[in-house]
Amino acid sequence: MKTRLKLGMILLLTVLLVGGSLAGGVLLGDPAPAKAEDQQPQIVVSGTGRVNVKPDQAKVSLGVLTIAPTAKEAQRENAALANKIINALVKAGVSKKQIETQHYSIWPEYHYPKPEEKKPPAIVSYRVSNTLLVTLDDTAKAGTIIDAAVKAGANKVESIQFLKKDPSAAAREALQKACQEARQKAEAIAQAMGVKLAGILSVQESGGNSYPPLIREAKMIEGGGAAPTPIQPGELQVNAGVTVVFRIK
Repeated sequence: MKTRLKLGMILLLTVLLVGGSLAGGVLLGDPAPAKAEDQQPQIVVSGTGRVNVKPDQAKVSLGVLTIAPTAKEAQRENAALANKIINALVKAGVSKKQIETQHYSIWPEYHYPKPEEKKPPAIVSYRVSNTLLVTLDDTAKAGTIIDAAVKAGANKVESIQFLKKDPSAAAREALQKACQEARQKAEAIAQAMGVKLAGILSVQESGGNSYPPLIREAKMIEGGGAAPTPIQPGELQVNAGVTVVFRIK
């Protein structure tokens, strides 16, 4: 019995010693060495580049709103006007593939009685709205298209968007300008601090590889007059940014 007790104590002591040595190795071990690049003197700068481009596409959001005592009547009137608008756009040179329904809705209008009348709200009329999105590959035609639609019965023009179909070339140019500005900043800092640039540790494009949407929205236009509608696309701005880490010596 004593022999078994002694063996048990020896085994327990051995386990404790081994466990303690392992725990000590984990808790008291040397910290991981810092990366060599983290120990090097460096300058971190950012640069931005901007390029102005002319838009080559326009998206016009327009349509018709009708109001009638019944939903069926409002819908019928709206459908007739919408078809008339589409035919006018096609006659003006817009392909049917460039015309799509952007939004369609039917909703009731209520009359709310006074509290003392103790009556529920009553439907007095219905509104039907049909909004079309027209895509134009010639921005100069935007005003003509709006005039044709309004003449055919459109009573709302919600927005005009100008954009660049392929912004990749402008985006690359903006990125080059951003890199040039970053280097100029780093050279100015190095000269002021009495050091020299000794290479690049890293370059990161701000915001990843996606480019900002090239969209410029015009003010809302309502109705139309006899004079041609003047539409000025202006220019779009393509932006790019980089963060550069320079090694110094």
